[in-house]
Amino acid sequence: MKSCFENYLGSGIMPELKAFVGQKIQPNLREWEEKAEIPESTWEEMHRLGLWSLAVPKELGGEGAPTVYLAEIMKELAYGSSALATAFTASIMSGLCIFFAGETPLRENYANRILEHGDVSAFAMTEKEGGSDLSNIQTTAKVVPGGYLLNGEKCFVTNANIAKHFVILARLEHERRTSRGLTMFYVPAGTAGLEVNAAYKKFGQNAVRTCPISLKEVFVPDNHRLGEPGSARDLSYRILQRSRCFLAAGAIGLCSRADDLAREYLSKRVILRRSLLSQPVIRHLFTQLNTEKEAAWQLILSAAKDWDDNALSLHRVNMAKLFAAQVANRFVSGMMELYGGWSYTDTYEIEQLLRDVKFYEAVEGPAFVQQILITRGLFPSKVQ
Repeated sequence: MKSCFENYLGSGIMPELKAFVGQKIQPNLREWEEKAEIPESTWEEMHRLGLWSLAVPKELGGEGAPTVYLAEIMKELAYGSSALATAFTASIMSGLCIFFAGETPLRENYANRILEHGDVSAFAMTEKEGGSDLSNIQTTAKVVPGGYLLNGEKCFVTNANIAKHFVILARLEHERRTSRGLTMFYVPAGTAGLEVNAAYKKFGQNAVRTCPISLKEVFVPDNHRLGEPGSARDLSYRILQRSRCFLAAGAIGLCSRADDLAREYLSKRVILRRSLLSQPVIRHLFTQLNTEKEAAWQLILSAAKDWDDNALSLHRVNMAKLFAAQVANRFVSGMMELYGGWSYTDTYEIEQLLRDVKFYEAVEGPAFVQQILITRGLFPSKVQ
């Protein structure tokens, strides 16, 4: 039975994508992790498969795929490498800002670069003292003749080392209230004053590099401002909600990989002349964890549809991000225990999956942040 994504595009992309994941990603996963890089050839192959076109609006020559279908892509990519799915999510997230709020020439030029070359992009929002709190953004944009000068420091910028395009969140220097001054800007890589610093040493997902960047008198022309001055708060929220759908989908893809690996391992391990996989207690564990995984996936699809339908409240997206991250961590931890002492070594891939899966509980709002956002959706400010 075809996936909903294949039915939508009619292109049969999923069989090609599955083959790509199985033949080009999984066999090289450990090498990627050790070298802390995703090979350029991988990005080129993703471009050949047409994945970049999916995130470009139809009016600009792309496929304009809905969130529900892109979530399937992220789940499949994360089955092979959650780091690759994260990098692709970050790039799509950046492009969405440009497609939503950029002036027509910028949107067209950026779309052409994506469609013709598969350029990778980066979104620079987070700051050391700010975290998920946009009201604490300290990077400033000073109005000067013909544009703005950006000054500040950003942390946790995924793809910064390979990005050709940056979307940067700053506050207008003359606005005393940050909420009224938050503004997005497009900055091409190589712009004077934009410096990418050494990548962080991370617990997992090392194949995708995450770096701090510095902005020192970075000039941005007026036509590279994204949206009206002070409009970035609502735009950022909208973009983050789609990104959370993709991250949640990635968590489920990683679960599926852990599931398959554990089944293969246990089918070869024998106790009392029976494989461990045939033991009732182990099958019960698989039953429970797979039930939770399926529930999380269905919630993700519902949340993605909310985003595509422009639902007034997107708290189900936060529910999906929260629940999928929790399920994924329980799932991978449960599978890891089945390996016994071997799970505490790097002999098997499950060890890397356990490091990688922690990412989903930490980024774009940890559990307590998601719970705050969910509460706001369930209890609007005027409801006591």
